[in-house]
Amino acid sequence: MMRRFAVVALLLPLASAALAAPLGLGKPHKDETEGYRIQVPAKWEQVPTKFQEVNLLAKWAGKARRGWIMPGLQVFKFPKHALDPSVPSDAEGAPEHRVPGFMRARNQAASFWEMVKNRYGLGYVEDPSLGKKLKMRDKKLKGALKVFIAKGGMGPAAGRAGRGERILYCAAIEKRENPEAEYGVLYACSIADLERNQRAFVLSMRRFRVLDLDEEDEEEEGSQLAPDIFVSSESKPQEWREARKKKLAGLKDWAAIDTKNYLIVYNKKVKRTMIKKIAVQIEAIREQVYEVLFPPARRVKAISVVRVCKDMAEYHRYGGPGGSAGYWSRRDEELVFPGGGMGRDSLRVLYHEAFHQYIHYAVGDVAPHSWFNEGHGDYFAGHNYKAKKFKPAPFRWRTGIITNAIAQKSFVPLESFLKYTQGEYYSNPGLCYAQGWSFVYFLREVKRRKIKKYKQYWGLLDKYFDAVKRNVKAVKEQGLQGLDPTPPPDDGPSGPPDEPPDGPSGPPEPPDSEGGEELEDGTEWSGLEPEASQKPEPNVFEGVPVPPGLEGPFPGENPAAGINPDIARSGGDTSKSVVGKKITGVKSALDNAVDEAFRGIDWVQLEKDWIAFSK
Repeated sequence: MMRRFAVVALLLPLASAALAAPLGLGKPHKDETEGYRIQVPAKWEQVPTKFQEVNLLAKWAGKARRGWIMPGLQVFKFPKHALDPSVPSDAEGAPEHRVPGFMRARNQAASFWEMVKNRYGLGYVEDPSLGKKLKMRDKKLKGALKVFIAKGGMGPAAGRAGRGERILYCAAIEKRENPEAEYGVLYACSIADLERNQRAFVLSMRRFRVLDLDEEDEEEEGSQLAPDIFVSSESKPQEWREARKKKLAGLKDWAAIDTKNYLIVYNKKVKRTMIKKIAVQIEAIREQVYEVLFPPARRVKAISVVRVCKDMAEYHRYGGPGGSAGYWSRRDEELVFPGGGMGRDSLRVLYHEAFHQYIHYAVGDVAPHSWFNEGHGDYFAGHNYKAKKFKPAPFRWRTGIITNAIAQKSFVPLESFLKYTQGEYYSNPGLCYAQGWSFVYFLREVKRRKIKKYKQYWGLLDKYFDAVKRNVKAVKEQGLQGLDPTPPPDDGPSGPPDEPPDGPSGPPEPPDSEGGEELEDGTEWSGLEPEASQKPEPNVFEGVPVPPGLEGPFPGENPAAGINPDIARSGGDTSKSVVGKKITGVKSALDNAVDEAFRGIDWVQLEKDWIAFSK
């Protein structure tokens, strides 16, 4: 009861002259393909939707004034005639206006209110006193408004006067007669900003229009809906590309270019020279580095998506976890990072995240220990591109940290470190990322340079990864009893019969790089947080509370990336992914792989050798 009085009080006009001017509406946004028009608040910026968000047509984000939550708008569409789900949408005689099969396959909601319930039901409570029928300007339409208030804010960020507490204004709108689709309009902001925004929210909803298309336009619209966003890029690559480009068509600031293995989706405000570098270098590092060190189990035909945001602010609005500089999401099947605002560091992020993306398609749903996964990402991030070739070099974001840790003996003992869980690894990200990079760099370089004194370590990374793939497959198929405690016979280190002479015993000086791509010595991940002027406001849609330890610049396969914040906060299922269910018993499979690969290795000597090489 107290909450309701507090909210109602905020809705009443206040006499204070210090309050910000009411939010105004800008020019209408018209989408003839989806058949609607809406007036968006003035100066709000359109944010691209993810390709898998088939019911979400468009979204915008504004700026918070008194509150701490970025206000936002989302527009949805749900076809009304979703008939017998057993009849495929492309079957002969199937109704023309029905929910396509791929929507049902992805467990999409059938209506706007079902979507609201699924997404916000656990984290929000409806306030019936604020809900009402909408008096639509277009008398051919009918609308209903419901208001939902967050059960709790964002922990300490909720603050006083509702600065961190969300409120949602939701409207379902459709034609009064023979509606072919239901539209949903969802506005959200902090309660502290509601007084300024409320009138504009309701007015925008009342002015919403469903466009009347003549028969010729309807036929054209039906043909435009044909591409299936979930079609396989392996079997129908051209249709897959066209479906994504079609969804970008309504975004004036976004475009896409094709490369052999990638679809590069980018904001047009990113410099064209940067987009060209991304397109060229992501193909080059894949061919020259990833595929050489991690040959795919079979030829990879899947096309990978790389999304390049214009700056850090847009990256965070889109879904980038707080404090990160890039992420790969298996759930959305996208690599996302800012192409501007980070200078030359953007390509370092690309090299790291593209490895996570490649390994997903090349090997499948196998996630090794974090030291291997993130250590390799950083190993590739240290590569330099010169004369059209990639060459490894120490990754300067990590060298200072691990050098100090070795000097102070504050590193994690290797025997324990190699079995760290993801949670343990991320509980001390600065040290663990640096140690993971350093250990992978050591094992990669002693083999690449054929240093004979370290010959016993040459094949350890390959042995480990082969064991991971074998053990995870066994756990999937047979459970923990599928693990073989006896390792395969040791065939000795791989390498040419004629061994070259011993190479240098320590890391080389990094080669000069063209274009100034080499980083300054001692650069740390924490130095890559956005400048104060670029730090994002908490986002009502993408502002996911980041699990402890994921503040680093490379969350890799970050479970928080792209997950709806209200589902995550309310304890809903965030594990659903395009790659299938979570595997149980994976820790045992991974730890068993360490035991297999490192069997017979003297841990004390290994640690001494790693330290000697790293100094």
